Amino acid sequence: MTATDELVAATSALSLDADGTSTKRLDVHMHICPPALHAAMTACGMGMPPVGTLKAAKDAMRSLGTQRGILSCSVPGPAAVAGVEEGRLLARQCNEEILGVVEEGKTEEVDLGYWAGTPNWVDVKGAIREIEWALDKPQRDRGVVGIVVVATYAGKLLGDPFFTPIWETLDRLEAVVFIHPTFAAEPSTPIAGTLPPFIAEFPLQTTRTAYDLVLTGTLSRFKNVRVLLPHAGGAVPVLADKILASLGAAGEGVGSALEDQTFGREEILDALRRFYYDTALSTGTVAMHGLAHFAQHDRVVYGSDCTFCTPTGVPQAMAQQLEDWLDSEDGRKSGLTRQAVMYENAQRLLL
Repeated sequence: MTATDELVAATSALSLDADGTSTKRLDVHMHICPPALHAAMTACGMGMPPVGTLKAAKDAMRSLGTQRGILSCSVPGPAAVAGVEEGRLLARQCNEEILGVVEEGKTEEVDLGYWAGTPNWVDVKGAIREIEWALDKPQRDRGVVGIVVVATYAGKLLGDPFFTPIWETLDRLEAVVFIHPTFAAEPSTPIAGTLPPFIAEFPLQTTRTAYDLVLTGTLSRFKNVRVLLPHAGGAVPVLADKILASLGAAGEGVGSALEDQTFGREEILDALRRFYYDTALSTGTVAMHGLAHFAQHDRVVYGSDCTFCTPTGVPQAMAQQLEDWLDSEDGRKSGLTRQAVMYENAQRLLL
């Protein structure tokens, strides 16, 4: 029996709800490293995961019992390339290579989709051009479901006015946007000398850019854009009361940097609840209990972070943890259901 077969056997129980009915799975958070990105990052002396293949994606989905998986380019993605022309070329190469994997999957009945990448948003024109190409019908027919962006570009959070033309394009095209944190330009000291800093920094980077989108008015202005946050939104739910108190939002409200308006407490909370939240690497009781009491229940979706997690077996163990919680008394009382979180909510988001 191969390692994949063992994982399939170990997770076979995940396919049944507590009442014995079958559960479908749609995984919105799977990574793949295309050859062009691997070559570019290796040339810069940066370590990258192995080049992704259909077989790797297929094995991961099989081990999790996933019916559909949505791929995105491994961070830092094409945005890591500084030059304008180089960044545009790399973004298109990565998009074409991963779409090739998606199309290859169709011949083997592997149901894949793709979050298309863009050049660094500092190249506003290049980012808009790639977004318009990716969200055009030919690419959607090939498997593009939306756009993946990193949480910060050149030190700017996503609500920065510099990026307004990009958000206008995303709004016009009614895009679904998946935000993913990325490696800091200046890496921090490893935690306890060994733990990679991104373990803590990725969720906090997501948190900063999420609050930036809300408090600059960006999320409110561009209502046609649906935004998905990874890892249960980082610390967004946990820090909501602290940030609201710090801003004095319980009283007079908060001034927007983009518009002559103020946000009261309920307006801020409503905006935060407009986000979609995936469960990648965030399936413990504390994370799920907080998410269930903070997010709209139809905006919580399953994500595995598969092909990024190490060691092998982590996504499978966390999927089991998630489904155990959803089936527990606490999970049932929360109002979240296994079928909604594992499949239905994401299916509606990506229609």
